[in-house]
Amino acid sequence: MVNYYVEQAYNGCKVENVDMRTKNSMLYKVIEEGSLDEETIKSVFVDLFLASADTTSHTAGWAFYLLGRNPDVAERARKEILSVLEKEKTLTLETLAKIRYISGIIRETLRLYPTASFLTRKVAADTTLCGYSVPAGTMVISSLYSMGRSPTNFTNPDAFQPERWFPKNSESTDNKERLQRKAYVPWGLGKRSCIGKRTAEIELSLLIMEALKTFEWTVEEEVNMILRMVTVPSKDIKLNLKPRLTEY
Repeated sequence: MVNYYVEQAYNGCKVENVDMRTKNSMLYKVIEEGSLDEETIKSVFVDLFLASADTTSHTAGWAFYLLGRNPDVAERARKEILSVLEKEKTLTLETLAKIRYISGIIRETLRLYPTASFLTRKVAADTTLCGYSVPAGTMVISSLYSMGRSPTNFTNPDAFQPERWFPKNSESTDNKERLQRKAYVPWGLGKRSCIGKRTAEIELSLLIMEALKTFEWTVEEEVNMILRMVTVPSKDIKLNLKPRLTEY
């Protein structure tokens, strides 16, 4: 199915009279650049879609769960969304970047409920890690769940606080240090980090924004996370959903 849609999109970029929307697409620009052949381009875009799908659905579910359990956070986020949109009028990526709560909610959700429960890396050279001698070739596993909930890395680690990620927040200096020492890496690291990261972030931003504008909801039942290679909720997340009479 994904291959079919990528094929259709690719062919749409090759017609004679391409509309402006298509010309502004990343796919069109990559084709025009001419540095990659057709097979490589299609393969990369299939990977983009597949890599962002699990992250988007997984993180959206937990974000809605956390917002339903923390309606005060949801209301503050909604007010900021409406305030920014009222000033900006047109929704662009730059507009999304101005809504601090959107990125804060996504980051905080992935800190508490990472899509993958661990990362693996092979040690390239003999090293000492936390006092242990680790020979080259050893496979090292790091727990993203434990890193995200460690009091060593985060103040009040079990609390859902999107504000902790705001620029100039009291924790902002600590956040920079955390990122530098790789204490927050839900997307992976380096060349093998998630190829669908940016696509997933944009999809999640739009989904969360529209949901907060259109609905209010609560979650009564507590849901735990089962730690597998790809983490899953222990049971269905049920939202008590109520349409808003107006966005404002």
